[in-house]
Amino acid sequence: MTDRFGPIPDVANELVHSIRLRWLASSIGFEKLIIKSGKMIGYFISKPDSPYYQSATFTEVLNFIQTNPKGVRMNERNNKLRLIFDDVDSISKAIQNLRKIKPEVVKSAEPMRQDLEEEN
Repeated sequence: MTDRFGPIPDVANELVHSIRLRWLASSIGFEKLIIKSGKMIGYFISKPDSPYYQSATFTEVLNFIQTNPKGVRMNERNNKLRLIFDDVDSISKAIQNLRKIKPEVVKSAEPMRQDLEEEN
């Protein structure tokens, strides 16, 4: 594609990365993800009695917070549990942070990444 149409614009790459970010966020259990003012805020499932809070995935999130206390914190606001990362100024940085929580998702998405690179 590059030899015919030229390099892919940065905006198009960011769009592809934003989809990857959504997949990662969803696999971690976020219903909503916001990147704003240098912070990334992930909102967890709103039902407090959800089985998610007893799952291995949520346990991974808690372990991540305990082992990485710098730049990440969890709190509740308006009855919604959220995870906040500091110093997130791009989609790439957001993906890096979420990959630290759930690295096996990266492995399962690897074939898709390779397909995208081959198309470029």
